[in-house]
Amino acid sequence: MKRLISIFVLSLLAPIATYAVKAYFHYAPFYAPTIGIYVETYLAIDPNSVTYKVNNEGKLQASVEVTMLFKNGDEIREYRKYNISSPEIDTVMNEKAQAFIDLQRIPLLDGAYNFELKIKDNYSLDSAAFTHKDILTVTIPKDEMAFSGIEPAEYFTPSEIVTKYTKSGLNIIPYVSNFYPENMNTLNFYCELYNINNEIGENGDFLIRYYVTSIPSRRTFEKTISFERRKASPIVVISKGVNIKDLPSGNYNLEIEVRDKNNELLLNKKHFFQRSSSKKVEAPTDFTKIDLEESWVLKYSTVHEMAIHIKSLYPIAGKVERGFIESDFTAKDLKTMQQFFINFWESRNSLAPENEWNIYLKQVELVESLYGTQIKRGYMTERGRVYLQYGSPNQIISRKYLSNYKPYEIWHYYKINDKSNRRFVFCLVSQGTQDYELIHSDMVGEMATEGWADIMKGEYMDANSGNVFDDEYDQLRRDYGQ
Repeated sequence: MKRLISIFVLSLLAPIATYAVKAYFHYAPFYAPTIGIYVETYLAIDPNSVTYKVNNEGKLQASVEVTMLFKNGDEIREYRKYNISSPEIDTVMNEKAQAFIDLQRIPLLDGAYNFELKIKDNYSLDSAAFTHKDILTVTIPKDEMAFSGIEPAEYFTPSEIVTKYTKSGLNIIPYVSNFYPENMNTLNFYCELYNINNEIGENGDFLIRYYVTSIPSRRTFEKTISFERRKASPIVVISKGVNIKDLPSGNYNLEIEVRDKNNELLLNKKHFFQRSSSKKVEAPTDFTKIDLEESWVLKYSTVHEMAIHIKSLYPIAGKVERGFIESDFTAKDLKTMQQFFINFWESRNSLAPENEWNIYLKQVELVESLYGTQIKRGYMTERGRVYLQYGSPNQIISRKYLSNYKPYEIWHYYKINDKSNRRFVFCLVSQGTQDYELIHSDMVGEMATEGWADIMKGEYMDANSGNVFDDEYDQLRRDYGQ
């Protein structure tokens, strides 16, 4: 098996002293006609973080105990407890230790699960256990077109022998990380597409498009784009390697599109990853050279209309683009604005830029109806900006009529990129408006405020008296998930 994580050399017969087990975890839901929906869990244990002992064969070997708990509400739906042993190391040959990988297939019903993972070193009483909590969302419609989860792979090869790593005739070794260092130039992955035959007919022609987009700007990197023509069937197997050689360091989404023979988008799937590279960021396109003749953007024919649309792009724009968006436009800038606007969307979807804009425009119109005020457009408010940048939250808790706290909303995202359980706290700090301000978030890059609950205290609540109104304070803590 190829090495997944950095390796180390063991001293002859010497146990490794460790302080905490280190592991990497990933999961992906799949569907099989004979099983129904099941979740594959992938673990990679860092060999530097566990203790090795001599086994009965005279070889060095590590062992960890894994506990998995799947809860739906207060009910335990699935429970697993088992041991994993590392590959043996021949001390005479002075072999190098490598990460050891575990894969489990666990049948589950549709739903969201509170997941708890604990990994304990069986050979070290002093080592701290690895713990991980997450919300796992398992949703694959029975008769509708849908993707499985995405399984990143270190590599896959055809296999005639069935092992626990075998699916669809392929031996797939999971790559249990979302981080790709500079020496990895290909992102390999496996996934499945279900029920497309119900949409376009058995053996109907369709196209799969693969590409990488930057976060948060959603820019498409042309060198990552590739296509495959496929035939429709109940289960379409997708195993692919995407070229990431020229990507500079940053956060990205691998995107997979399914399009019909008329090039209409049917389905899209995203997978977050991080890239470390010495490659330089490409210079932005000189949009002022774009030819606008017969372009769809010409229907926006006034500076006022164009300015509104351009400023609505701010939540998803890159750093350079935001500099242009913040400009004070005049009548002479109309052509430049149109050129910027069409370049913005062509860099995100070269096949159908207008369609991409129309999809985003619907989101802008939604936040306008939900969060717009008399003096601010919806995309200029904090709630509107967060919605456009991160998408719809999985849960919104709204409290408007409190005795001792100002009205507030707490947004809960089960997943943002590689971050789990991110929350945004909005409060109506200024009475007489409907413009809720973002006062705290645990999302990287957002405002994190110590003592944010004090900002939410009402006018007649003494800020120095402590949390004497236990019921409302306890409710606030429960709303936040504490």
